[in-house]
Amino acid sequence: MDMSVHLLIDGIRDFHRGGKYLGCNEAAIRTIAPAAARLREAKKRGDLIVSLEDWHGPTEEEYLRTEEGRNLPLPHGIYGTPGAELEPEYQKIFADAMIVDGFAPEVEAVKWTCFGLESRDFMTRYCAIKSILEPEMLRITIRQGLRMKKDTFGSENLLLLLKALRELGHEIAEIHIEGGVLTSICDTANLVIAKTGAPNARIILHGDGCADLDPEKHEAALRGAKLLHAVIV
Repeated sequence: MDMSVHLLIDGIRDFHRGGKYLGCNEAAIRTIAPAAARLREAKKRGDLIVSLEDWHGPTEEEYLRTEEGRNLPLPHGIYGTPGAELEPEYQKIFADAMIVDGFAPEVEAVKWTCFGLESRDFMTRYCAIKSILEPEMLRITIRQGLRMKKDTFGSENLLLLLKALRELGHEIAEIHIEGGVLTSICDTANLVIAKTGAPNARIILHGDGCADLDPEKHEAALRGAKLLHAVIV
């Protein structure tokens, strides 16, 4: 079965309207309308939509002790804060999405159980993700969409998702990066992961859905994406 996967990367408030540090600029806010429109259409067509969201914490201080925090000392995506929530337009699209890797301690979405083991190690997460892509679950997963945690620029769960789809016999024809901030960091990191997980997929980056801290960084990142064989539209 040929599939198209549509990614939203860091559609959270901290990167758009609500960021104390990284609420980027008007360019970031302008990406929301076109990206949201494409995601709604993809969902209506029966394509798989996936939101990859930064999820740090539980405190700003703990984020600042990480390698990312030491190099980018701008706390963001701290769980439990308003800045870690999806922008309202995206919240509507992903309102009933399956949550992968838990977005709060009290939320139990996909239970990380595989072969009687309960943990969040690599193989257990892979089994859990694969379980929601099995034929009896795939229709529900596609209808609802996915929200996936990432604790750094690129999403390991995205790699597991693409690997599981291929192992289950799905040909991933296209991967669309519908929206994302920042173009030069998380968009590029997840583009590389998408290429790794689905090397024969056509990767399409929608430039009007992505933004960076300034136009020069955005344009440089788009040029870099072309070198990685992405199609820029």
